Amino acid sequence: MCICPVCKGGGWVIVRKSTPRTKEVYKDDREVEFAEPCPHCNGGAEQKAEEVRTRANIPSAYYDASIDKFRWDIYLDNSNRVIDISEQKKFVMSFIQDFGKWQEKGIGFYIWSKSRGTGKTFLASCICNSLMTKYQITTKFVSASDLITIAKEARQGEKNPIDTLCECKVLVLDDIGQKTSGEDWQNDLLFKIIDSRYQNKLVTLFTSNMKSTELRADDRITSRIEKMSQNIPLPEYSFRSKAAYDEKKDFYKEIGLL
Repeated sequence: MCICPVCKGGGWVIVRKSTPRTKEVYKDDREVEFAEPCPHCNGGAEQKAEEVRTRANIPSAYYDASIDKFRWDIYLDNSNRVIDISEQKKFVMSFIQDFGKWQEKGIGFYIWSKSRGTGKTFLASCICNSLMTKYQITTKFVSASDLITIAKEARQGEKNPIDTLCECKVLVLDDIGQKTSGEDWQNDLLFKIIDSRYQNKLVTLFTSNMKSTELRADDRITSRIEKMSQNIPLPEYSFRSKAAYDEKKDFYKEIGLL
């Protein structure tokens, strides 16, 4: 973790200055020492946000993701025209800017598209990082296929990690609906987490490669997902492939091949 070079991680700096109050007290312009939030790291807010991100288990590839880095205009149709997803953007930006109102209702997002690489996990990571930076809230990110492993690794005498997923302020359940071994057990874990969060109005973000109505899960799970999330469909366009091509294109330009 990067430590602020100015306040050394403390979040505060000592400054010497005179103020109207000191002039009133001392009857002159003498300077007095004051503690103020560090201007370099915004009073330690950046370091606190980084600590929160580390605990959140955001995928390392998206560790620095934020909503201002999400390319809403990258999706193209077969004629290379930009696909309009302004409606999806409107919901996401409202979610970040007015999070308190969404949190009060316990409503999150169901981000889905059938194709791989369309930016579902990236968008969820952008949203999480933006919330953590702005509000310093506790967030957890977990792949649905890892739930069984997480449950098995629970240690006696320690808090059950599944309970942590039930209780955190914002949870991302990534790749819901992916077929795995032990599906019955996974469904039971999913229901426990989703039902607990639904009953307590805790915000959950889901990503999936299928509609919520097509999930390989029982009706209890799908009905709760529909009640506790806003549908955010992404175009069937490979966000990942386009980004990879753009990176290589820049390199080819550098070496004179384009």
